[in-house]
Amino acid sequence: MAWSLFQWGSRGLWYQTDFVGIYAMHIFVPDAVRIVVRGQGTAGQELIHAFHAKNPSGTPDYTFCLLCANTVSQWVTNFYRHYWASGIHLNDVTVTGCDSAPAAQAQVSNTVAGDRTGISLPSSITLRLKFGTNTSGRRHLGGASLWPANESDYLDEDRFQPAYVSSAIATFTTLLSQMNAAGCPLAIFSTAAGAVYPILRVLAVDDIVDSRRRRTNTRGA
Repeated sequence: MAWSLFQWGSRGLWYQTDFVGIYAMHIFVPDAVRIVVRGQGTAGQELIHAFHAKNPSGTPDYTFCLLCANTVSQWVTNFYRHYWASGIHLNDVTVTGCDSAPAAQAQVSNTVAGDRTGISLPSSITLRLKFGTNTSGRRHLGGASLWPANESDYLDEDRFQPAYVSSAIATFTTLLSQMNAAGCPLAIFSTAAGAVYPILRVLAVDDIVDSRRRRTNTRGA
């Protein structure tokens, strides 16, 4: 179908794309793609990660988008799923070019489930990781809020276990390494600068429990 603009609340103008529920910004950035990782929580709520990557060779085509989608999907299967209880699963990974409308797109379906025993924490409770470019400024900021941890990952009511934090950093560093090795490095997406900046490291600012209040039975993210 033809891509069409719509007002996405306070987010501004976005394009509806060929995949239901996948949207693209109306501000174009050369050589960039948006990677949306969608899953489902224990209460049926949608869980989402949104990453960006850069094509070092220029304009991203379908082949590049598919490469990104497969690399992220394989990382989830081999590494990230070990953080979730069995009631949480992946749905798909969709990669969309950010350079035009319409742009190249690729989607990989994968329903792999978490393989941890124990009770999952509410989906609004999360550990926040920071992606660093080794340069200061808002246009260089990015990160990820992990999908629900288990009760055993709590140290107390305010903090996560040190082992959970260090393991999460290592796992997302693995994603960074695997994307680099595949030739599609993860990057921070800046609409203000009209550019993407390659991510050089992953860290946790602290071990404090963060909140994503949008993660409820009827809301994702």
